[in-house]
Amino acid sequence: MPTDIRIQGLDELRRRLNHDAMYKEALRIFASRAVRTGKRTAIEAIDGGTGLAAQSIVAKYEPGQGVIFLKSLIRSQDRIRSIEYGRRPGEQVSLGQLINWKHAVGHPLSAREIQILIKRQGVRPKGFLAKVEDRWKDSIPRWLDEAATRVEKRWNRK
Repeated sequence: MPTDIRIQGLDELRRRLNHDAMYKEALRIFASRAVRTGKRTAIEAIDGGTGLAAQSIVAKYEPGQGVIFLKSLIRSQDRIRSIEYGRRPGEQVSLGQLINWKHAVGHPLSAREIQILIKRQGVRPKGFLAKVEDRWKDSIPRWLDEAATRVEKRWNRK
């Protein structure tokens, strides 16, 4: 359940810098910022950075493809969906998954008690993927410009 954003503005960046080494350096600067911000935004949206889900978030940039992606290392797609979209009351959660989660995060209730609570109350959605997408969409043009300006200064072009 990865989310990806196609980066608009790479062609303009290449034309502006008009030099392969400068372009690659600007991409590295841009990608580093986008990856750090994407990961931080997802972690804050999930649980403030203290839980198991946040520890498993990976953000990565594929330079040749112009794609940044964010994914979770949690094996179960159901778990990722439950974090993103929550669970409605009445939904059954696997006791085995809850046992693993409970031990990983050190939750004080038994897995069965957690299962009953989730079935009764549901789980609030976090919407972490949408928050990352929004943050990236709002910031990408500015980050590309800032990276280009930084490279131009370093190369004494401005």
